[in-house]
Amino acid sequence: MGPKLTGPFSMKKLLTLMVLSFFIVACQGPTPTEETLEDIPSTDFAPAIDELLTGTADTSRDDVTLLSSSELIDETSYGFSYGAESAIDQDLSTAWCREANDLTQRWGIDFGETVLAGTVGIQTGFARSEDIFAQNNRVKTAELHFDGELVETLEFEDTYDMQFVDLPDWPVKEISLYITDVYPGSKYDDTCLSEVDFWSDYVQEKDADAAQIYYIDEKADEAIRPISINNLMIVPTDSLTYCGSFNSKLYTKDGDMYQSTEENEWGYNTVFGQNTNEYSTTDWWLEGGLGAAFTAKMSSDVTEKDVFTIRWTQGKLADMETGEREWSVYNESTAYPQSCDDGTLYLSMEQPSNDLPGPFANFEVEVIYEDDVIGSTSFNFVQ
Repeated sequence: MGPKLTGPFSMKKLLTLMVLSFFIVACQGPTPTEETLEDIPSTDFAPAIDELLTGTADTSRDDVTLLSSSELIDETSYGFSYGAESAIDQDLSTAWCREANDLTQRWGIDFGETVLAGTVGIQTGFARSEDIFAQNNRVKTAELHFDGELVETLEFEDTYDMQFVDLPDWPVKEISLYITDVYPGSKYDDTCLSEVDFWSDYVQEKDADAAQIYYIDEKADEAIRPISINNLMIVPTDSLTYCGSFNSKLYTKDGDMYQSTEENEWGYNTVFGQNTNEYSTTDWWLEGGLGAAFTAKMSSDVTEKDVFTIRWTQGKLADMETGEREWSVYNESTAYPQSCDDGTLYLSMEQPSNDLPGPFANFEVEVIYEDDVIGSTSFNFVQ
């Protein structure tokens, strides 16, 4: 957002300049002594100045100019924006985030005219959820500047709740925060501010609970959520736990191969594994006779209410010489994540039965969310 031009010269500005001019002229006279001070009428000009200035709470979000020393570039396909304006949109799922190499770490707001500073509510991290909040840096201390001059250093608690600061009730046009220290994130080194709010009723009332309720009721459902999956595996059906995760206690891993810890009814240990050599045509393989299933750990933004489509495709070998295959979808089903005891969500499904596609068939499974394929893998059976 570029620099904002000041609007037409207003009567309020004229009166303000007249009062300030009076002080300048008065200061140019001789320094008063104790005797002369007694002859000066007692006049308190502060209330008059206060009445001439608009409070920060009475300004408009649409009329301010936002400033920042940098902003993080979104390298995902989700459409996140980390610009300075994301800190004044009453939406905890968005945030201003600085670039990793930004040593200045400044966020600022220019009101376009001199105003009277008031209360501000600050959400000191990326507050889309409490998990995301903990994974990223949270602001611990920040220098407060009025019109380029240091006023004080603000200290924040490491809490997910919005925190409120009563700013000095001084005339000011530009307010800036310079981040000087953070509480480190558990996963990322991004430093963010979700909200710097001068306007909302819950800020004036210093009600952190009301701020959360507003977000949940008005914004959370529309928030961009980076739905993704991790560690997508093809495993034997008997290795799935009650919540859909892979039970590693049933198999020992040796390199890229897994071997069952107990013998089957025919007296040998079953095996499956990952294909890692350059001649492999699939990601995974299973011993013939095993039932196949997929399992995937879900990202922290996924909930048990999210609906996924699982698409199963088979590729019959059409030409032995060229290796050409005829691919066809043979099953599409919906699936919901399941929660394990530790709260981690997994998505899983056993391979649906299908007509025998013939020897040397390959299979592919795709995980689809809102028409987008967010993960896929392939497998075959070996004798």
